[in-house]
Amino acid sequence: MGEEYFSGSTFSYRSGWNEQISLTKRAYTMSDLLNVFSAAGLWIEITVEPQLSADAGRRYPHKLAWMNKYLGILIFKLRPLPH
Repeated sequence: MGEEYFSGSTFSYRSGWNEQISLTKRAYTMSDLLNVFSAAGLWIEITVEPQLSADAGRRYPHKLAWMNKYLGILIFKLRPLPH
């Protein structure tokens, strides 16, 4: 997992929710993201990791299994640094 986390290479995979969609992305480390935000003059007000509700997990077990298998998505709410 450490090698994957620090890899700067792009990788592609089929979407677990729609096999007709192929996703290509590059993983970013937390320090990559923090440095980009800081260089842009921003600070993190809040960070959220979306999760399916218990009801949605029962209705969409394949999505719940996919989300449980892979690391989650982080959503940042950013604000300009105070001057």
